[in-house]
Amino acid sequence: MSEYRLSPQDVLTIFRDLPQHRGCDASLLDAAEHALGVVFPAFYREIMLLDAYRLYQTEIFLPVNELHEWTQAAGDDFVPGSTCTLTTRDVIFATALGGYDNYFFRADGVDDPPVYGLALNSARPGSPNVVADTLSFFTSEILRSFLRI
Repeated sequence: MSEYRLSPQDVLTIFRDLPQHRGCDASLLDAAEHALGVVFPAFYREIMLLDAYRLYQTEIFLPVNELHEWTQAAGDDFVPGSTCTLTTRDVIFATALGGYDNYFFRADGVDDPPVYGLALNSARPGSPNVVADTLSFFTSEILRSFLRI
C-alpha cells in the first residue's frame, strides 16, 4: 500500500486557506525591488503579499526589508577563484534551511524560477546547486514541514 502525498499545489492551497494571513504591503516589495534593481518573480510577490509575516516568523523566508542586505553580504562572501558569483539578478531570500547557508532565485523575468542553494562554508564555497526546479515547489516543501502534512 503506497502512502498518499499531497502535491505541491495542494500544500500551497492549504497554506492559502489558513486563517489570519498577514501579507506585506506591495510598497515594501516595490522598495526592495528598487534597492536590488530587480523585478521579483510573480510567485514570490504573490506569496509575500498573502502572508509574509508567517513566512518570516517561521524563518522560512527573510523579511523583505532585509533582502538587499543579505544579498549584498552573500556576494561579499565569495572567495576569489570560486566557481560562481551572484549576478545582479540573484536575490537571497532564505537562509539556513537544511544544509545551505543561503538560498536564492534569479529575478530575470521568470514567474516561478529555480531555487539555488549556496554552501558558503563548504570545501567549494560559492558553488550554487539547484535545490528546487521552481520557487513554488521549494516553498511547498518547506510549508509541508511547517504544516506537518
